[in-house]
Amino acid sequence: METFKINGVEYTSRPQAPKKPMSKYLGIVLVMQGMVGLSRSNNTPTVDIVKEYELIMQWKSKLSRREREWVKSQFHKRYMVSLNEIKLNCIL
Repeated sequence: METFKINGVEYTSRPQAPKKPMSKYLGIVLVMQGMVGLSRSNNTPTVDIVKEYELIMQWKSKLSRREREWVKSQFHKRYMVSLNEIKLNCIL
């Protein structure tokens, strides 16, 4: 598990749940969307999520609001506050 600090708070990566297999019906629908052109284009920014989250927390990020919100949601989806950090805060 990856551990790092941002502004004095220690974060670790969340455990990954095993992925469920896709149903046959959903697979057919997705293929048909791709053929017809109904699928949305993937407009996700290509940035380092950890570094950009640190910049966002320091109010130094140069990303647009949409991109900042995307980075924050992805960061919270992938990482959580370390258990060691929680134990220290409970003691104090």
